[in-house]
Amino acid sequence: MTSTIIRAIAIFLLSIVISCSVGNSDNVPSFAPLLQVSNLLTFTDTVVPMVKTANLIIDNTDGTGPADITDLIGLSLPFSIISPTTLPTTVPAGGTLTIQIQFAPTSIAPYADSLQVNTTDPNKLSIPVTVTGNGIDMPREDIAVTGLYIHSRPVSLTDTTFLVNTTGIDGIAGNSDDIIVLLDISTTPATKTNINIPGLSTPATRLGNTTALVASAGADNIYETYDDGVYLIDISALPPTFIPIPGLTSDMASQPVKFTPFWFTENLAAVSTYGSDSLWGTADDTIVGINVSTPIYTNSIVVGGLTTKLASQPTHITGYMAFVATGGPDNTFGDSDDEVVSVDINALTANHITVPYLDANMSKIVSQDFSHQLSLLASPGPDTVFGSSDDIFYFLTWDGISLSYSLGGPIVRYGALSIPVRLSPSDSLLPYSADGISNANDAIDKFTYGSSPISYVIGGLIFGFRSQPVPLENYRFAVATSGPNSIAGDSDDTLLKFSISSTTPLSSATVGGLLDDASQPSAISENFFAISTTGPNGIAQSDDDTVVFVDLSLPTPISKTVVGLSSDTRSRPVAISSSMVFLVVSAGSNLTFGNGDDVIVKFGPIP
Repeated sequence: MTSTIIRAIAIFLLSIVISCSVGNSDNVPSFAPLLQVSNLLTFTDTVVPMVKTANLIIDNTDGTGPADITDLIGLSLPFSIISPTTLPTTVPAGGTLTIQIQFAPTSIAPYADSLQVNTTDPNKLSIPVTVTGNGIDMPREDIAVTGLYIHSRPVSLTDTTFLVNTTGIDGIAGNSDDIIVLLDISTTPATKTNINIPGLSTPATRLGNTTALVASAGADNIYETYDDGVYLIDISALPPTFIPIPGLTSDMASQPVKFTPFWFTENLAAVSTYGSDSLWGTADDTIVGINVSTPIYTNSIVVGGLTTKLASQPTHITGYMAFVATGGPDNTFGDSDDEVVSVDINALTANHITVPYLDANMSKIVSQDFSHQLSLLASPGPDTVFGSSDDIFYFLTWDGISLSYSLGGPIVRYGALSIPVRLSPSDSLLPYSADGISNANDAIDKFTYGSSPISYVIGGLIFGFRSQPVPLENYRFAVATSGPNSIAGDSDDTLLKFSISSTTPLSSATVGGLLDDASQPSAISENFFAISTTGPNGIAQSDDDTVVFVDLSLPTPISKTVVGLSSDTRSRPVAISSSMVFLVVSAGSNLTFGNGDDVIVKFGPIP
């Protein structure tokens, strides 16, 4: 019985083997590729002459054998194949291969071409792929905003909402018809909401996504009087709320400064005022802290010796603490008893230390590094003139209770470009010139606390904020220069990009026609910039003014005419990185600010 069963099983198994052998005489498993490729590759719209890349994926994930790509035929400019660079190349079984294709349109037009992918897949020896793309102009919207003036550069609340100071219809800032325009660029056309705030001067200061503070001359439209104050703008709960603060100035000292003692705080700020005697530059000058939580309240700290200029605008350091520059006991800037005062707007304390020979306009304190308790500023030295051999760079170290400082100089540098720029928690930048003349010897000095300065020799730095370095991602920075001929405002003006790790430029672009303060570059990434320029005629606020877009991966910039650009900071582009948008303030076709044809030009989103 057992032998019979065994014999039957053996016969059954043999029959299976014989039946298999009929289908595969070699008795070897079969392996075959199974390539899958889309027959259409479409590029997103591309601004001429920018460049985009896209990937064509050849899929063999369902294949049991490899296949070679033997040739890629048919594409012509503006399409080109970036990789693979050598053929044939293999698509492994169960894997994929990426073909990288570039689109570089030279005209505003649709483009289409055919790519033939030749393979060793017996079922797909030749695969046709249609490649398409559109070359487009730089997206642009001209947004009419009446009454733009020197403080009308848009202030961002979010990536799509902005506050813009305007004069109202009378063309004069500081009157009862002044308007802050709430600009929403999330739609096309952009939407505008007018918020009447009398007595405007300096720009608003953002507190949060819906809130901001702005100084006002009050009902009498006259600054440095008892009815001055700040308005709390909450765009979710208009109209704005007036907070009385007597003795503000129309200058930068009374622009509110936001405090963030905790990362989530959006309700604290401070301003400088003249105190109780109605005079700036006296012993009772005061810092006023503002808390806009419910209920709103203010408190005051007497520091003395404030100026209406930028140096006496408080600088938030950490927690409830700020630094402010003063004229010291004699209340006069530019002499040996000038001071830096640390104030605590919560504890209402003030600590003074002598920092001699401060400049009312340019000795602005810059917050450097919270963790290392470090800030910095510059002084023109005993001769009170920037650009000479006794200029001094100060590091201010602090512990929240007392203040001490150590010298990082003296150094020599050109002109009054003296506000340091924070590049990283440990590094700051400052323009430098050995002879006070814009020439090939000019440099950017990098200062690190406790180390000797390192110079990036650049040449052709320009008086004013045009040559103030612009911090970028990845410890890099950009700077605008007058180019090889060291003459600002002509065709060879140049943008340079540096890494903190090398004194040799990473890349450069000729932009030409740098304006004054408006031509400090604005960046939406470390390789893409917008710069306001005079255009070919070299004259600001004229009909050939130009915004130059620099993509450092391209051989030449993109130039777009924007008539009526100002030479001051109002026409410096506002960069919105997340949406690839720039906003630029223009006087419009009549080339005159403060009237009905003023324009804010929106460039982008750049696809």
